[in-house]
Amino acid sequence: MIKTKKASFRDLEKLVGRLNHAAMACPLMRYFLNRTQNALIIWEQKAHTKKVQRYMSSQVLEDLKLWYKCFLPKINSGLSLNLISYKRPSVISWSDACPQGMGGYDTFGNAWQFQLSEEDAIACQRQNNSLEFVAALLTVWGAILSKNVPEEACFLALCDNTSSVSWLHKPLHLAVRKYAEVLLHADCCLYSQHIAGVSNKVADLISQKFDLSHPKLTS
Repeated sequence: MIKTKKASFRDLEKLVGRLNHAAMACPLMRYFLNRTQNALIIWEQKAHTKKVQRYMSSQVLEDLKLWYKCFLPKINSGLSLNLISYKRPSVISWSDACPQGMGGYDTFGNAWQFQLSEEDAIACQRQNNSLEFVAALLTVWGAILSKNVPEEACFLALCDNTSSVSWLHKPLHLAVRKYAEVLLHADCCLYSQHIAGVSNKVADLISQKFDLSHPKLTS
């Protein structure tokens, strides 16, 4: 299907069913069936014949590629039950963003910030939800790269934007897929939770104040 970029309704329906069963090993993966399932619903509503093959959207194809290249090999090699059971987080991260920049920190004492150029800041005036999500991704990714994360770690990602917490903000297909890849590759799991902006002061400061030295930033 990935090679031909098209499928019949029946074949696509069968594929979704099989991938849904495979996701029993990692419920996180079911999110990446949403667009494929929506394509089936639209197809059925328009009463198209179920035998004729139709081309799939680029986003559906990208999701299927993620299953093929990342998810299915991971399931085949085996996942720890610690990654799919509810448990106390071992790493907590906080992040925030504004049109001028992004920033975050974690319980290991890692802190980071990124200032957008004036041109990018203007372009991102109405894209703060996207920046918030990317900030959450980079904070978790940075913690993983620091090598301080324990084996089979469970992250609790805190941010003050409900759209970012939900993982469902539509312009973020690329970032969401990257988030899943980073977590699975590092054998980590993730919970996300919203906190009030008034309780997210440190990450808020990091995302806006760019004259801090590295020692001051991390302290």
